[in-house]
Amino acid sequence: MQISFRHSLFGSRVEESLRIEPDGGFTLVRLRYEEARTAEYYGQERAVWQQGWWVVEGRSSRLGELHLRVPSDNDLRLTVGGSVLSAVGLTQSGGLLRLAAGPCV
Repeated sequence: MQISFRHSLFGSRVEESLRIEPDGGFTLVRLRYEEARTAEYYGQERAVWQQGWWVVEGRSSRLGELHLRVPSDNDLRLTVGGSVLSAVGLTQSGGLLRLAAGPCV
């Protein structure tokens, strides 16, 4: 799964790649930042310049759920397989979006 959005302070693109785990939850596997200052903002000292992006790999972290705040004017998108979804249309009141992955049965 990939989450892509514009950073709220800098306006530059950010992409987060996550693996959906068979037993539930997500593993963050790759981060891409359009600008070095955005990577620095998140404390990513190991970002490497690759094909026009600052990329961080190898810092896998497991997440049970994702809680996202999605302002109505944000273009946050979720890509799962070949499907691209606008997160704005999926939010609850207040622009909140909760994502969870359950175990495969």
